[in-house]
Amino acid sequence: MDFQLRCNHLRCREKPKDKAVVTTCSHIFCLACSDSSTLGAGDSAARTCPACGTPLEKPYDVTVAALSPTDDYKMSILSGLSPTVIMECANSGLAFWAYQSSQEIYYQEHANKSLKQQLDAKNQELGGVKGAAREQIGGLEEALHEASDKIHKLSRSLAEMEEGRKSLERDRNRYRVSYEKLKQKALVPDIENAAEENAAFAAQGGDFGGVRTSRNGSVGTDYRARGAHKYR
Repeated sequence: MDFQLRCNHLRCREKPKDKAVVTTCSHIFCLACSDSSTLGAGDSAARTCPACGTPLEKPYDVTVAALSPTDDYKMSILSGLSPTVIMECANSGLAFWAYQSSQEIYYQEHANKSLKQQLDAKNQELGGVKGAAREQIGGLEEALHEASDKIHKLSRSLAEMEEGRKSLERDRNRYRVSYEKLKQKALVPDIENAAEENAAFAAQGGDFGGVRTSRNGSVGTDYRARGAHKYR
């Protein structure tokens, strides 16, 4: 594949199509860049190369080249010239292409170097971001581990507290049962004494739980006591 010429205006670098403006300082420009620069000036004294600033005062320092010449043009353009002139023209054309090739290679090398520097800077920045992310992740993992340990300890404490509560509940129930038994046991002497006193009182002719005894020991019902008990 042939080397492709590009407009030497660094902000353009378009590939000229059918025609381009070439200079004796071995630069080439598309028609748009030529018209917008001093190359399109009518006064040749005011013309300078947009790429290198070389004055282009001579009439043929700036020419319009046909980039896709016809076969008839190629057969006739050098016709009538001496071999020496033809070789000079060929050498000039080859030197133009060699210069353009070297400039393009230099441009691509510089562009690649710049891209590599930018890529290295991005990789370094990315490495810093990764390092910060790893550090942050490590901190979060440590915090998560500590939180998990706290949760485990709290769960264990809650389980122990629940077991303690159940133990206290069992003790309370046991103490309540014991208290009821002791209470009943403490009331037994009072009940026995009350029963003995009532029995002794009844033996003397008094009432014993609504039952009246006669002097001869027979037992009868005290209807007045029953009536009084009924209407209380």
